[in-house]
Amino acid sequence: MSASFESRLQDTVKKTITDNPVVVYSKTWCSYSAEVKSLFNQLGVQPLVVELDQIGAQGPQVQKVLEQLTGQHTVPNVFIGGKHIGGCTGTFFAISLLLFLLLTISFILSNYTATGNLKIC
Repeated sequence: MSASFESRLQDTVKKTITDNPVVVYSKTWCSYSAEVKSLFNQLGVQPLVVELDQIGAQGPQVQKVLEQLTGQHTVPNVFIGGKHIGGCTGTFFAISLLLFLLLTISFILSNYTATGNLKIC
């Protein structure tokens, strides 16, 4: 892969990541990728899914670029809000943490009185 082609491919990958709220780089046969895609589906999130084994000769090249950008050479390779989340475990952890924080905030807000005092039994 020539340096100029690699640079253009890296720019394309970076643009894909920044232009889409959720991006999953995946392979159709990977069970971990299937788990992540299923999680997003259950949450009603429609990520941009790039199936590296379906894009021909560029698949391995994109995977190499992703490894250069993230240090991760496996799929799924997940980005949310332009930030690298990780693979399957990292994604499930991030979503679980987000849901926990939302539930905690909801609990706190539902336990404030009209005067602004926190009511705890």
